[in-house]
Amino acid sequence: MGERLVVQWHFEKAREVPIPEGEGGLGGGDAALLRDLFVCVGDDPLGHAASWHDGVRSVVVGLAGNRSLETGTAVRVDQLDIGSAASLVTFQAR
Repeated sequence: MGERLVVQWHFEKAREVPIPEGEGGLGGGDAALLRDLFVCVGDDPLGHAASWHDGVRSVVVGLAGNRSLETGTAVRVDQLDIGSAASLVTFQAR
């Protein structure tokens, strides 16, 4: 039978959605992940793909977190000396 997923929207009846079992690691997800990473897919209607700018931002957040753990103080990403990548790290204050 394989894996199954039960989906229930608010105030609606629950329904089962079968999950197909694929070949390889992660139930076949490895091939799809590698394709998304290394092949220009071109079609991303939901805008899920991360850009390399997003990657830089995530690394900078990790660097700030590590610095905070080392010093025991809050660290702002704009306080890090990250060279030319600093122009890519623009966060909006909330």
